[in-house]
Amino acid sequence: MKKRSVFFRILSYSFKYPFLLLFSLILSIFFVATKVGAAFSATRYFSSAFIEKNLRSSDIYFIGLIVLLAFLWVFSHYLIFVCSNSLAMNVMHDIRKSVYEKVISLPLSYFKKNKIGEIISRILNDVQIIEIFFMNVMVEILIQPLTLISVIIVLFIINPKLSFYFFSIAPVIGIALAGIGSIVQRLSHIIQKNISDVTSSIQESIYGIEVIKGFAIEEDFKKKFSFFNKLYLDANKKEMRVRFLGIPTSEFLGALGIVIILFFGAIIVKNNLATSGEIISFITLSLILAEPLSKSTDVFMVLRKLVPAGKRILEIIDSEIENYSGLPDFGKINGDIRFENVYFSYDNDKTILKNINLEIKKGETVAIVGHSGAGKSTIVSLLMGFFKPSSGTIFLDNKDLSEYNPVSVRRQISLVTQENILFSGTIEENIKLSNPDATMDEVVESTKIANIYNFIVTLPNSYKTEIGDRGVKLSGGERQRIALARAILRKPKILILDEATSSLDAESEALIQKSMESILGKQTTIIIAHKLSTIMRADKIVVIENGSIVEIGNHKELLSQKGIYHRLFSLQLSV
Repeated sequence: MKKRSVFFRILSYSFKYPFLLLFSLILSIFFVATKVGAAFSATRYFSSAFIEKNLRSSDIYFIGLIVLLAFLWVFSHYLIFVCSNSLAMNVMHDIRKSVYEKVISLPLSYFKKNKIGEIISRILNDVQIIEIFFMNVMVEILIQPLTLISVIIVLFIINPKLSFYFFSIAPVIGIALAGIGSIVQRLSHIIQKNISDVTSSIQESIYGIEVIKGFAIEEDFKKKFSFFNKLYLDANKKEMRVRFLGIPTSEFLGALGIVIILFFGAIIVKNNLATSGEIISFITLSLILAEPLSKSTDVFMVLRKLVPAGKRILEIIDSEIENYSGLPDFGKINGDIRFENVYFSYDNDKTILKNINLEIKKGETVAIVGHSGAGKSTIVSLLMGFFKPSSGTIFLDNKDLSEYNPVSVRRQISLVTQENILFSGTIEENIKLSNPDATMDEVVESTKIANIYNFIVTLPNSYKTEIGDRGVKLSGGERQRIALARAILRKPKILILDEATSSLDAESEALIQKSMESILGKQTTIIIAHKLSTIMRADKIVVIENGSIVEIGNHKELLSQKGIYHRLFSLQLSV
């Protein structure tokens, strides 16, 4: 993606608000006109009154005009910032909305390829750079070039020859700032990579705090974070030293320009090629250029940072999303599932599933077992439409799943994962995520089936209890049972339990198994389990080994075969 393309795409977000953009431009022109006009008028007045001793120029109306111009200059400056910052706030609202909505719409494959910490860093840190541009720099892009052009025009009108001497230093300033800016841009890439590592380290540490403390490896993670943080600090300091070098450079070269004016100005006045008043007017207006020259450094450096930050944000926005607008809704699900010759691999990498042929009838409870990494959860991911088979077909109620909108299928499926994901809010809010229109009686019933009701009613705020970020105020078993209640509340046509009872103690697990007997058979249920004792009553048990189905049957049938299932069951029984 070209730098110019990145810049204009970021800038294009402001085009949605043409009134604010146009008004900011008009105000900028008016601001510069009044500023330069006030400075020029005041200089002409004082040089006439004091140097040429022309007291008749002390006209009250002329003084009033200067005061009016000064007032309009200051007031228009205020209006510019109100208008431009309103524009910036609207634009940042739109950019954050675009980024968040895109992230939510991205397929699971995107999150498998990219670290969560890096994604968060882009959303927070890169968006912040764009915000600095719109809040602080965009208005300067309007004002400072207009100021520079206006002053240059007036200076050439006053004395073209002296102007030529003064602006002979301009190419040197441009070359110096361009060189510094190029270094800053390269360092900005490094800084953004380093802050991504810092963010990832923080995110991973908070997410895995129980493991870190459980293994007493706090010092190891402190060292890891310190390493990334030090890299970020060093890169930041280096970038800061180079970036701030632009300010004294531009100020020194600007001062050098003033020295040129004073030197050649004296010669010109001596040779009667200009008056003293013109020289004073020239010097005063030249001083107004100090602000554009000084701020041009900051603007230039922010623009240099904007391109890499914008590129990283646009990479998210341009990522391919789950777009099923052209596919019809599936309709009501009955629950018959069939896999025919299904193969799957991630990006043509190692084959995860090989020639899967499996039939699950409506209302059946089917368990899928096997070693870790055998491909059990991948079967569920394909059924949910998170990924597409590399080859083969998945049928649901004799319909090819690939021909229908998978979102319409997911709305009729409940999934309980091993990670028991909960969100900040109340217990009731978390349970009702699967069915926002459910009544309170239905919520209570789902918690009874999930064996969490007795715990909830003992809490001071019962179902209104706040559970904290990711359910941090609850135990692992309590989180798992709330997640199970959430799945039950949907009254799904297909219920998927991916290690759903793995975090429970033996007593809670036994109670849930007993409670689940009242709902098994009312929907198609797929259970992925390591604990084989939990799936003994399944209608069908599927054994996966290295991505292939090696055994199918019920508990008794598989034990009698003396195969892999018999060996796994015997090992667990002996533990």
